[in-house]
Order: sequence, then C-alpha cells, then structure tokens
Amino acid sequence: MNCITFKLLKALQCILKIFLLLLLLLIIPHSDAHILGGSQIEVNQVIFQFLTDPAFVVEDEDFYLSFSVQDAATEKGLENIQVTIIFYDNNGRILDTIDVKGNEIIKGDFAIKYNFENDGVYDVKISILKESDAATIDTQFRILVANKSILEDSSFIIGIVITSIVIGLIIKNRVIDR
Repeated sequence: MNCITFKLLKALQCILKIFLLLLLLLIIPHSDAHILGGSQIEVNQVIFQFLTDPAFVVEDEDFYLSFSVQDAATEKGLENIQVTIIFYDNNGRILDTIDVKGNEIIKGDFAIKYNFENDGVYDVKISILKESDAATIDTQFRILVANKSILEDSSFIIGIVITSIVIGLIIKNRVIDR
C-alpha cells in the first residue's frame, strides 16, 4: 500500500512539474525583436536595433556591435541591403568606416567586431541602402567606452575592502571575544 502511494505521489509530482513548466512558458513575455535588449530607433518605416556585447565597453578591448534592421510594418528583417557603419569621436571626427558585406547580413541581422583604443563617448552611425530605394536611411547610436584603469582600480579597492573586513572579523573573534 505504501509503495503504491509513494509511486502515485511521484507521478503527481512529475505531472505538477510539467504543468508548472508549461505555465511558465506561457507567462514569459514573447518578443519578435531580432535583438533582445539594447537600443531601438525607428526611421522612415525602418527599425534599427543596436546592442554591444559585452554591455559595458572598455577601452582597448574587443567587443561586438550587433545590429538588426527591420521593416517597421512587418517587423521582418530587411534583406538585399547595403550597410555602412561610421564611427565618430566626441568631436564629430570620423574615426573609421566599415562596409558590411551582403553575405554577412542574415534577415537584417549582423554583427561586427570592433575596438576603441581610448575611453570616451563615441557615436556609431548606421546607413542602409535598400535595393528598392535611391536614398540611404541612417541613424546614430551612442557608446560610452570606459577607462580600463577605472575597472582595475575599483576591483583593487573592492579586494582591499573585503580583505579588511575579513581581517577585522578574525581580530574581533580572536582578541575581543576572549
């Protein structure tokens, strides 16, 4: 009798887990976006999405810029487009220009690897030319590039604080509690 009850409880537990998993899948928000997170701008019925990976860009370290270019009405990625990415410094000077090859663009999505040598604020301009249009459509996104030493200094300070707390607790437990 106990064995049957135990097996029945196990079966009910398994069914409950499956039900909760299905419920969770129904509750999770659904998005048709090609890129989750990042920035999104709509210009002339075209949606531009932009994301950096990692999210915090650090000077003199490689990172990826991911883009998605979609038709605003259908939310489908644009195909057969020519893409140019232009990088500007904070003074508006052009730092670099990259033409993205058509075979690197899949349903309007593509990514490029990049590296800013110095910290600061940079603008990234994306220009597209659709096969059916004569004029380009473009927009700009801003990137904040952190100073590497700030991250290194903060890690060092956090390490010193944690070490000081541990040493303080050891001293308190050994000397003061006696």
